Amino acid sequence: MFYDRLFQNIYPKLFSPTAIHKYRILHETAMNPLSQHSSKLRTPTRHRTRRLLTTGLLILGLLAPGLLQLSAAPEAEKILGTWTVSDGSMKIEIVKCQGDRFCGRIAWMKDPNTPAGQPRVDALNPNPKKRSVSLLGMEVLWGLRFENGKWVKGQIYDIADGKTYKCAIQQSDPAKLQVQSFVGIAALGKTRTWTR
Repeated sequence: MFYDRLFQNIYPKLFSPTAIHKYRILHETAMNPLSQHSSKLRTPTRHRTRRLLTTGLLILGLLAPGLLQLSAAPEAEKILGTWTVSDGSMKIEIVKCQGDRFCGRIAWMKDPNTPAGQPRVDALNPNPKKRSVSLLGMEVLWGLRFENGKWVKGQIYDIADGKTYKCAIQQSDPAKLQVQSFVGIAALGKTRTWTR
């Protein structure tokens, strides 16, 4: 019953000579906007199409800067994670901090305790009040920002001498970081390789 009604009422309208002629005009116009049938399109439809295209381009222009920032974000965040220092004595966990900056803390130590069983502390810190702070969990890297494919303008604290240096980091491959610590010029400083 349903199919009888479908073929009697709907099918003839869909495939009538008039309907087929309209489909042909729409198809030719879509394939060739300059064809003789393009003028038969209703003016409101043409204006509506132009308005939609203009709105779409405007939205794309507004979103473009944000999309570029999103594409750059994964590149900057490649530094995130836990890295083993060059001598294997500790691991540094690098995280985002202070908005777009990157910081690092001691997440693991090969020898976290002294021979007496006490936690190792920051005994060489120039500030006497901080010499009792445990090394494990202490922040030793801060202020890094991602610029031109590198992490720069940061500072790194060396627990071996209790001094703070300027720091710049470059990633040589996904599993290696080249960590520079220096006082004045980066080229005159020390470069160590961290791995993961």
